[in-house]
Parts: sequence; C-alpha cells; structure tokens
Amino acid sequence: MGLKSMSTMFSKVLQQCLEKGTSIHESGITVSTKVFAGEKIIFYHIDCKEGREGLNIKLEGNKICDYLIFFTKDKEDYEIICFLELKSKNLEMAI
Repeated sequence: MGLKSMSTMFSKVLQQCLEKGTSIHESGITVSTKVFAGEKIIFYHIDCKEGREGLNIKLEGNKICDYLIFFTKDKEDYEIICFLELKSKNLEMAI
C-alpha cells in the first residue's frame, strides 16, 4: 500500500473543517452514509472562512461547495474525493 497523500493533506489543511460522523443536515436536506469495515469516510465543511483558507481560495465572492467528502479503503492505494452542495430544492441558487 502506498502513501495516501490526499488524506495527509486534508487532515492538516482542513483540520478545523472536520465534521463528526458521516451524517450532515443543511437547508432541509440530510446526507449520510454508513461506513463498512476497512473504509474511511470523512466529511469536511469547506464553505466557511477556515475551509477557504485551507484550500487557498483567496478571491472574495468566489462560490465554493458546502462539503468535501473523502473516501478510501484499508489495503488500497486509491483515494476518492466528492464535492457536495446542499441548496434545498432551489436549483438556481445552487448554480
């Protein structure tokens, strides 16, 4: 198994954005997942001052999604990230 570089980076630069558990609720929407044996799933709330700083987003007014979700499995080299936007049912507001 190789070094998981995204995991290392996110745990440092997004430490203040870490959500507890694997369920979030915002704008009337709940997103959750179950973690199976050997899996690592981490939710980071990045639509905040600390998230922008951690991701080095400097321009004022730039849109950013609400969450970054990190996924990997033990004994595997791959890492997956997913960006999550929660904007109720108002699709125009999310774009």
